[in-house]
Amino acid sequence: MIMAICNVLVVQSQTTDDMIEFKNELRSTEPKTQEPKNKCLLKMSFPPEVLHSLKVSGVDACDHISFVTSGHILVSDIKNLVLTNTNGDKLYRLKNLHARTDVFSIVYGIHTVNSKGEIFYINRDYDIKKISDYKETTTFKRSKNSYWNHCVYCSPSTGDLLVGVSNSGTGMVDRYSQTAHLTQTIKYDKRGGTLYVKPHFITENNNGDVVVSDRRAVVVTDRGGRHRFSFRRHPPGLKINPRGICTDSLSQILVCDVKSVKVLVIDKDGHFLRFLSLESLDICRPRSLSYDKNNDCLWVGSENNNKVCVCRYITPQKALTDSQNGPDGFALTTSLPI
Repeated sequence: MIMAICNVLVVQSQTTDDMIEFKNELRSTEPKTQEPKNKCLLKMSFPPEVLHSLKVSGVDACDHISFVTSGHILVSDIKNLVLTNTNGDKLYRLKNLHARTDVFSIVYGIHTVNSKGEIFYINRDYDIKKISDYKETTTFKRSKNSYWNHCVYCSPSTGDLLVGVSNSGTGMVDRYSQTAHLTQTIKYDKRGGTLYVKPHFITENNNGDVVVSDRRAVVVTDRGGRHRFSFRRHPPGLKINPRGICTDSLSQILVCDVKSVKVLVIDKDGHFLRFLSLESLDICRPRSLSYDKNNDCLWVGSENNNKVCVCRYITPQKALTDSQNGPDGFALTTSLPI
């Protein structure tokens, strides 16, 4: 009788100095994204329901999470990038990504994945690399002469790669086509002032808004690059220090604030809604977020250990009559104190 054994391979890529480990297990892809849900059929419930938790091997902290499939995520600290399943198994690993540790050169939003399953990540030279089929590594874009790449995000709606770059306290967001052509640069507000200091993380809302976790604010522009708002304080007027960020099925913006050590919930127009209670998740310092919109699951990563929790706070409900719905179509049963 022959037994199949999944071996962990350690290989040296021909195009990068980053060390790669790969467990020959993952070959499935996620089904196509479902049709958008009717918002009036969704309701919010608090505290969040804990669905699962795991310890990720191969990282010291969960600084960034990228959702891959309902059973797989990419997790990174400042030096390691790991593909893991819901058991916390290390299926794929990139090591020695960054040697710098000072606050201005640390890269947080280091990776993203597109609909084809290709991984984009920033290496120790601030170049953006692309991994196809967990084997071939190519250079997608090299770092600019005076600007460093600090975060990447692949738009699920267009396939474009959004890149946050900065240097000496000035940042911008560049948009690249799938063929690595620069198609847009977002840098200035309506008055000509700079929008960003140092983009840490990028995500995209359901309406195409580009949502950036900057050094001292959540900065939101529309798809055309026009500044919509910057969120800098939460009640009672305290400044924020944002890190991990995502958007959910209701177009709400969720962001980890390392100053208050909480997850803030903001609506799509920049109004503070509430803090997301995480007591039931047993995560005392939330650092990273990713949202599975197919299953309405929020993935939360911890800063002080390698723990990730999966929870749900948006659930389906039966359709209500017009008299039971609010003027904007949202169910009146939704409890969301402002």
